[in-house]
Parts: sequence; C-alpha cells; structure tokens
Amino acid sequence: MPMRTKYTYRILRTATALSCFLVMSGCLERVIHVTSDPPGALVHLNDREVGRTPVDVPFEEFGTYDVRLELSGFEPVHQGAEAEAPPWEWPGLDLAAMILPFTFHTDIKWHFKLTPAETDVKNLLERANKTKNTFREEPGKNPK
Repeated sequence: MPMRTKYTYRILRTATALSCFLVMSGCLERVIHVTSDPPGALVHLNDREVGRTPVDVPFEEFGTYDVRLELSGFEPVHQGAEAEAPPWEWPGLDLAAMILPFTFHTDIKWHFKLTPAETDVKNLLERANKTKNTFREEPGKNPK
C-alpha cells in the first residue's frame, strides 16, 4: 500500500471519528424551580413574568436574580435569589462538559413562604395617617 494512501485513510478515519464525537456531544440543561407556600403565586424573574408557582424556568446565566411573587390576599415578596454554578459549569470545565456525550442537568430550587396580608382596617388607616403626616409640610415653612 502506498504511503500516500495510508495517510489518507488515517486522516479520513480521524475526521470521521471526530465528526461522530462532535455530533454526539452533550449539552447543559439549566432550570430554576420556583415554589411557594401557598402555591399559585405569580412569579417575576428580573421583571419578566414567568408563570405561577410551582414553575420551572430554563435559564442561561448564573448570578443573582430579582424575584417577585404576588398572590391575592398575601403580602408580596420581593428579594434577590442566587443561582450558583455547580463545578461542571465553572469556566473551562463547562467546555469539557459540552463536548462530552452526556447531558448535564443544573437544577436550582427556590422556595418562598408568603405571609397573609394585613386586613385590620383600623391598623391600616393608622399606618396610612402616620405615613401621610411624615410627608406633610409644616405651615409657613418653604421647602429648600
């Protein structure tokens, strides 16, 4: 067998194996699971409505998310929640995870407890009057 043909076959075999390996490459699936007690709260992540609890939201970026939950009869929840990267998502390792012919799952779970809204009208009016009085200007004084 001529030398040129031997190398041609070797290159073709390598290219075919590499192509198969790349086609079979894995992927990274990332999902945030948001639940609440009681369920049914409307969820906003970074000011984007994503559904009602329990809800699963695919995501691409790790970091701190602005989370809002709203449910009639309950105090709204507004806070930050952290989506931390697992080791296979660390820079450098994530490239290897994407090449391997496996699917890596990242599941972030957040649970929020909603507190019932205050329905005591007398207490609510007292708080409203206190707030109103703190913003009321005194007569005869001009704001600077």
